Amino acid sequence: MSYNLRSRSVLRAHSSARKTNSKITDLRAHYLKLYPNAHEGFKIFLGEGKKWRCLNQLYRVGVVVKMDSNPELCRRGFHYCEQAANCLRHYGPDPPAKFARVIALGKVVHSTNRAKSVTNELVPVEELSREQFLEHCTGWTVDESGNETYHHKGVNCSIDDMPAVVSWNGEETWKNKHEQKHRDKGPAVVMTTGTHLKLFWMIEDCEHRVGAPSAIRYNVGEKTLEFYFERRRADTSDRHNPFGPAVMIFYRKTKTKHEKYALHGTSFSKVEWELRRKDYSDPDAEAIYSKWDFDKIDSDFMSASIFDVDSLVRSWLLKWKDEP
Repeated sequence: MSYNLRSRSVLRAHSSARKTNSKITDLRAHYLKLYPNAHEGFKIFLGEGKKWRCLNQLYRVGVVVKMDSNPELCRRGFHYCEQAANCLRHYGPDPPAKFARVIALGKVVHSTNRAKSVTNELVPVEELSREQFLEHCTGWTVDESGNETYHHKGVNCSIDDMPAVVSWNGEETWKNKHEQKHRDKGPAVVMTTGTHLKLFWMIEDCEHRVGAPSAIRYNVGEKTLEFYFERRRADTSDRHNPFGPAVMIFYRKTKTKHEKYALHGTSFSKVEWELRRKDYSDPDAEAIYSKWDFDKIDSDFMSASIFDVDSLVRSWLLKWKDEP
């Protein structure tokens, strides 16, 4: 394989562009006119000034790079992304990053879902500032595994309460502008599939919900139902529930229940917890907790037929998604 910035074939094909390069104000339009079937995309380089590099290859705006071999994803060729946001999977947007529009002039191979592409002939046609590049990084992208990600100006976050990530297994995740798992109302992580159900309420990457479970898991295979109470404190996430167990696990298979008591991350026996919990008075949170009838949940879960238990838990999940 040989990479050649100025092979004779390249010089012949683009002689007019080389001679009048300083006069061409729109290289993108120029190359698209020469190659109407060319593929456009974006690429992030590393470098300073006009000297850009990706791996061992040097690039400059208006200079075609070419190789004689056929391109092969992740092995040989000049890689780029059709959607700007997909570039962020490979390089960050901070210095010494450089950004450009590129056009693939030769053979092109796309990955699954077209998350990235590779060609044997590529030309950068327009340098973009960081701000200009991030303007293009808005919208949904799909990676090779089928995970869908939403970016707003380069930031993976939720807009108008829609999820920021939808994973291949159906899991949905909400994030704030700092790319932390976060949702003001409703769970920040939701997965409801035929094999696993779970809900997580989170604030700034910490499981947090006052007066109600911050995490609910239902494992269909094991037939267990789990409730976790956590309360965010000083950038930490600690097990904390002054009104009842901090962890409750119902085992469908053995028809047993396991409980753990904790206050701000410290575990206690039920007797010790009873003595200490009075120091954490919160009438509003206690009122919310009192609405949860865990005895009925326990009874329904344990007594439902094996065929009804999945639909039973799914109905609970729909109710809990927006509470409180």
